[in-house]
Amino acid sequence: MQTAARREGLVFAGVGLDIEPHIRVCEQIAGHPRALPKTLVPRLMEAMGPARAAHAYGKLVEEIRRDGWVVENYQFPLIADMRRARSAGLRRRLGLVEVT
Repeated sequence: MQTAARREGLVFAGVGLDIEPHIRVCEQIAGHPRALPKTLVPRLMEAMGPARAAHAYGKLVEEIRRDGWVVENYQFPLIADMRRARSAGLRRRLGLVEVT
């Protein structure tokens, strides 16, 4: 990618990560909220899923930084609000991954 960027005269300041729930989960919340438990229950039953995801995310960030890039992550405002309030209950119930 850097070669193509250089060829086009593009300069990058860093890498931004925008990792979101699968679009089907978002569509289900918007269009069929009563069916949401059917979607979420399997995720909630996998106790190690969020820990594995957080580990994989951390490794990705380490690799990007090792390559010399600044890393930023983008998240839903609700998640940022929960972090500021130090509330982990909803994140845990939804199986959301804490990233820093």
